[in-house]
Amino acid sequence: MKSCEEMYQEVQSLIETDRQEDAIKALEKLLESYPEFAPAHYELGALYINRGHKTKALEHYHESINLEPLNAAFHKGLADYYYVELGNSDEATKLYHRVIEMDPNDITALMILGNLAVVEKRFDTARDFYQRVLDIEPWNHEAFSLLEKVDQREEQGGTKQLPEALYHQIQEL
Repeated sequence: MKSCEEMYQEVQSLIETDRQEDAIKALEKLLESYPEFAPAHYELGALYINRGHKTKALEHYHESINLEPLNAAFHKGLADYYYVELGNSDEATKLYHRVIEMDPNDITALMILGNLAVVEKRFDTARDFYQRVLDIEPWNHEAFSLLEKVDQREEQGGTKQLPEALYHQIQEL
């Protein structure tokens, strides 16, 4: 019988040559023999996404995290899945925060959290995340540009008044 690592190497070759169906079968076989091998669950989850099997993907992503709860990559993959595939920004945000707890210098997670904060119109929070990126990578042009846009948005927002306030001023005049 092949070792877990040998079987996993074969799966990687199948994935690299874009033989996804064969890779799925090989991962399922690997997991029959080694059900607690977290990277296989994670890879299988990713392959199931590509095949449109969202429920199976979610099961395997969760299992990879259950087996290796401190693996930031697994959390990030599940967060991406929640946001991109399921449109669940709340759950994605929670998972990206876990990634930051495990790796405070994860630029990708910090940028995504900043972007999610912008979508939710929490501009102070977005500014904090972009600034954290710049503290780690002062040369990060994307973070600098987004931080400038957040600042400009707030400057413009500060001069605009709500329609009710404008109406009240008109009535006084």
